[in-house]
Amino acid sequence: MHATWQVVYQKISRDREDKHMESPGYIILSRQTALQRELSIVANNIANVNT
Repeated sequence: MHATWQVVYQKISRDREDKHMESPGYIILSRQTALQRELSIVANNIANVNT
């Protein structure tokens, strides 16, 4: 899944002329990565609930 957010960030970087807008992009992608990690952990825990 890391490849997905990297592709999104590359598109954001190409579309932005202003370098000051890169930080919010990093913040958003960092949060999305953290949320995805949390969701993966919960999904794994649910899958293993009967073991």
